[in-house]
Amino acid sequence: LLFGQLPMLELDGKSFTQSRAMVLYLARRANLQGRNIFEEARCAEIAGCCDDLASGPMGHAFRENKEEHKVKVCEPLFKKFGFYLDKLIRDNGTGWSVGESLTYADILIAECLTSYEEFMPGITMKYGYENLNRLRKVVCSLPGLKSYLQSSLRSKFPDDNYVINMFNISALSDPSLVQFAHRNLAYIIFISYLFILYKVYKNKFYNLYKSINIEVAKIIKTEYLKKPKNNSV
Repeated sequence: LLFGQLPMLELDGKSFTQSRAMVLYLARRANLQGRNIFEEARCAEIAGCCDDLASGPMGHAFRENKEEHKVKVCEPLFKKFGFYLDKLIRDNGTGWSVGESLTYADILIAECLTSYEEFMPGITMKYGYENLNRLRKVVCSLPGLKSYLQSSLRSKFPDDNYVINMFNISALSDPSLVQFAHRNLAYIIFISYLFILYKVYKNKFYNLYKSINIEVAKIIKTEYLKKPKNNSV
């Protein structure tokens, strides 16, 4: 462990211990970081916004008065950041939050929305955030993500039993680890999303690259055969 703490991702013979580093590495590996430097920066902006948005549901399980936390913290957070994210998607005009195709920013937004919808059902459309609602449905219907969300691999939204179990295990009795779970649970879920997307699209990109090479080779061969041959005397 580089800094002596979790989470850690091991891939390609290398290890990463900071959530942001994991997200960026997987995003670049799957070509989901944006097509240019502006789009990369915009994705980073949205990731920061989602950190703030996710702080509500991620801390919910650790609050004694959950109803008060839901009404006074979570809903105002969603109303505020949901407004700006919905407007951002609408103004972009492509259905995506950045550029003309899926980026890791879209996945992170969908992950946040899914968390909110799990413990506050219908909140997205309560505020009329149609663009956000549409984006979440599109992202969550991607084959790899849909399969993951419906599987037992996906962690359920943390409740009182989750907190109790954490403190019943001696290894998890350290408050710093509870703080880690609070801050990084959303990232862990998101990293799982990215990894599954990479696995799903890896072969598709390779087959596309292979077919393009074959077509280029055919064109070169055809052009070569068309050239007149010089007969030496």
